[in-house]
Amino acid sequence: MGFLESLWDLHQQVFGNSFTKRVSNEIFKKIGPHILLALQDSKVVGFKIGYESKPRVFYSWSGAVSEDFQGRGIGKHLMKLQHEWCRAQGYEKIQTKTKNKWKSMLILNLKNGFKVEGTYLDEWNETKIVLEKLLK
Repeated sequence: MGFLESLWDLHQQVFGNSFTKRVSNEIFKKIGPHILLALQDSKVVGFKIGYESKPRVFYSWSGAVSEDFQGRGIGKHLMKLQHEWCRAQGYEKIQTKTKNKWKSMLILNLKNGFKVEGTYLDEWNETKIVLEKLLK
């Protein structure tokens, strides 16, 4: 299994088939797509996917760590690498969205400088939490 197949396999395990199809079909159509992978024996155990949403603003679209590898700091490290890359590319702000059901992601974002900017109901009538972080 190649890296992309392994990425989409983990993505589907975490987020389900419909969101995985959307991300895999759309990410390479976005401006400045960026994918970070955490690997163990050539298998993806974590990832961060994002793209430029507007000039100087990066949107961190999707990220997860395999259940077997959670609690090892992989998500935090991927976030750190993503933010370093964004700074080097001249981005000034990172935006992301999450849901209350993904509390570990919400907590990780808050602990790493993101601020809640608002909420809205998505197409499945679930509350989405909008977060932003200024890159200094």
